[in-house]
Amino acid sequence: VDMSIITRLRQIVGEKNVLTKDEEKEPYSHDETLNLRRYMPETVVKPNNRNQVRDMLILANRERIWL
Repeated sequence: VDMSIITRLRQIVGEKNVLTKDEEKEPYSHDETLNLRRYMPETVVKPNNRNQVRDMLILANRERIWL
């Protein structure tokens, strides 16, 4: 993910709610289903309210980012 997008996401949801380090993202790389391959997400974003979700969706749509 481009650094300008990371910066914008941090503006939307706050610094601590955008995870970019592997050790932070690892818990989000799998679910509890057995024998499934893990996929490390590029970024994890944790919005706190519907306005943040809306703003993230607007950004994703404008920048053509898959969610």
